[in-house]
Amino acid sequence: MVCDMTIRTFVRSGLLLAAFSLLSACWTSEEPLVAPEDGADIGISGTYVNLSDPEEAPTTFTSMGDGTYTMTDDEGDTRSTFLSMGDDWYVAQYEVGGFDDEGGESFIIYQPVHVLEDSIELYDAACDQTIEPVYGLELSETSCDLSSIGALKYLARHYIKEVESGEHEDERAIWTPLDGE
Repeated sequence: MVCDMTIRTFVRSGLLLAAFSLLSACWTSEEPLVAPEDGADIGISGTYVNLSDPEEAPTTFTSMGDGTYTMTDDEGDTRSTFLSMGDDWYVAQYEVGGFDDEGGESFIIYQPVHVLEDSIELYDAACDQTIEPVYGLELSETSCDLSSIGALKYLARHYIKEVESGEHEDERAIWTPLDGE
């Protein structure tokens, strides 16, 4: 998956060049667009496994109580904030690298998320180069570069509409709670 949150593995292992190549066609921003106080409680906690990729390490979701979550796997932690888009749809904002005591560079990526009763669907949303440009959305050859929350919502609504009409099924990763959680 191009923009999957497993990109943090490359960042932590020092393979920044590989990480940036994986960011091609992603939704990105230089600064976080979703403030913690605007973060939604997605109603999940515990350890989840990726049914779409059994080789991927389980990830533990922990609400920090301030509108953010920490997602922990065998590579470390990633801070995330979820923007509600209605009808159990969210946009995850991942702050990758640089938010803990280690400091360093960080970057922000976004991913559509559909929270269902018994699973979470994470979508590897590519940048639709044909989408109508709006303020705060710059289309480059490699990504949708966002600089406003309005542009993020616009892009997310467009993508969710396409998913609900049957598109992008091949871009979906299905995560379920680890047995016993």
